Amino acid sequence: MILSNQRYCERCDEDIYSAHRHDYVVCSCGDVMVDGGMDYLKSSGSGINKSIAITDEEYTLLMEAITDPTRNDLGHVCNLVRVLRDTFGVNLTNYSGVTDDT
Repeated sequence: MILSNQRYCERCDEDIYSAHRHDYVVCSCGDVMVDGGMDYLKSSGSGINKSIAITDEEYTLLMEAITDPTRNDLGHVCNLVRVLRDTFGVNLTNYSGVTDDT
């Protein structure tokens, strides 16, 4: 499952994304392109690939984390963060200001 079809052009400092099938998008300088929306990934150029695609199993894990009927909103967020950490290797401590220093 494609969640984002996106590239970043370092030359013109522009993020571009394809929103839907056959949405062919080119950055301002013409160096980077994306196409396909959430149906297929197609891109070219020297830009940085920022597309996000996950498996059906990963999608199921994410959905279960945010729809668990035994949890409140905070519990859903905590579940989601655990799935992101354990399944995708996302370390959110860098973003929250929390450090390991004591």
